[in-house]
Amino acid sequence: SVPQALPTAPQRFDEAWLIAQDDDLIVVNKPAGLLAHTTRYGSQADLLTLARQRFGKVTLFHRLDRDTSGVVLLTRSRAINRYLDAAFKAKRVRKHYVALIPHPNNLAASGTVKRRLGPDPRNKQKRVVVERGGQAAITDYERGAVRAGRQAVHLYPQTGRTHQLRVHLAHLGTPILGDRLYSPNAEQFERLHLHAHQITLPQGDDFPERSFTAPVPSAFGWPE
Repeated sequence: SVPQALPTAPQRFDEAWLIAQDDDLIVVNKPAGLLAHTTRYGSQADLLTLARQRFGKVTLFHRLDRDTSGVVLLTRSRAINRYLDAAFKAKRVRKHYVALIPHPNNLAASGTVKRRLGPDPRNKQKRVVVERGGQAAITDYERGAVRAGRQAVHLYPQTGRTHQLRVHLAHLGTPILGDRLYSPNAEQFERLHLHAHQITLPQGDDFPERSFTAPVPSAFGWPE
């Protein structure tokens, strides 16, 4: 079958993406198909450039894959960068992703995946599980509801490696629906069914604990 076209990248910042905004922090619901930041491989639009056109000087504090949607933090002060840097390094930031996988499957009801990740020697775009070397990668997960041959999985990464959630689920035999790199049936779907649903920031000296949520996209055809 002919692969579906990727979503067209927007050319300007959409106010509907805005989740929260204050003097230090802008929280955005990034759409699927939009790069988080510019790359050396092309001139496609990216979230950071569009946000700077809209808000002025901002820093992209962390990134999502182009085809992953959901919560992204943009900062605009040194104080919050120091606070977030310390919180991320101390693993005090809690991240909750939602993915859809095929059902039935053999995934346990819950668990923790501890598999090191390294580059795929056959494809520079991909990552693979490696026994030695690479980077440590840890993901907690819980199975969710089942609907029409699909199952939700709630993912709580302890580390933030490139393609971590995608590779870990594929390694378990349950690749994410629509994953063009790690699923053999990706062409059946218009997008990668992976969404950064919520991020919770810890209390700091000058910052309260805060949670920011991006609703599960309607394209998932899934209740929250």
